[in-house]
Amino acid sequence: MNDPITFLAARAGRYVGAGVSHDSRDFTGILIIDPPLNPATLTYRFTATAADGALLHTEVACLGRRSDGVIEIVHANNNINGLQHFSVDTADDHNLVLRHGDLADRQAFREIVRLRFDTSARATLSYDWAMPGGTITPQSWCAMLKQQDNAVTTQRVFPTLRMTDEARSRHFYLEGLGFTIDWEHRFSPDHPLFMQIAKAGLAIRLSAHEGDAKPGGVAHLDVDDVDRWYDHALAHGINTDRPPMDQPWGVRDVRFRDPDGNQLVVATRRR
Repeated sequence: MNDPITFLAARAGRYVGAGVSHDSRDFTGILIIDPPLNPATLTYRFTATAADGALLHTEVACLGRRSDGVIEIVHANNNINGLQHFSVDTADDHNLVLRHGDLADRQAFREIVRLRFDTSARATLSYDWAMPGGTITPQSWCAMLKQQDNAVTTQRVFPTLRMTDEARSRHFYLEGLGFTIDWEHRFSPDHPLFMQIAKAGLAIRLSAHEGDAKPGGVAHLDVDDVDRWYDHALAHGINTDRPPMDQPWGVRDVRFRDPDGNQLVVATRRR
């Protein structure tokens, strides 16, 4: 059996993808495997957010190696009070399988967490569990890709665009244009969403708060290859009445209009 801390450390990074919850709700999943805190300790985090912005699941896991070599694993999440203690069931070249509780004890809650890496960039996280008296069955899963080029490290000014329908905006920006979620915030489950999305190292913010911006705004993004952005958008069902064209001020740009009438002017400076 491989060392699970070494296994995860080799795959540290941010993974984003789509999944389905135990009650058949589609969600966007974000898995962040942090670099080891020290040679014997590592943490990872997973968040599942529904298309309407509802937080379905968020958890933090900590793995630590004791002086006797035993790996201790503790999970904390928003759906179960207190801490869950897991043990390693499988750790091979592609899979890490964790179990909680005595799987043969039908009077207790039991859970199996499976994390599989088909490649260095493709991960699947799934949960099997059973309530007391029940049979362990698959409950939810998420297939994700590692985000390679979306790190926002030097940007200090962020355009903020108004959104009036979260699901519609998520579809346009995430599925259509290929942005990924950096973070999301609500003051409470009933409050409007404020979020940051990024692509190719550039970030913009979307707000459902009425006082932050008005529909019909504009954001300018300077990118390395405007035609690649355009091709991706077309392949994912996003059309524009202003395809890429060379401009007299030295750029080649394209204009996308989101569901709230906001414009994204994506441009590459000609050399």
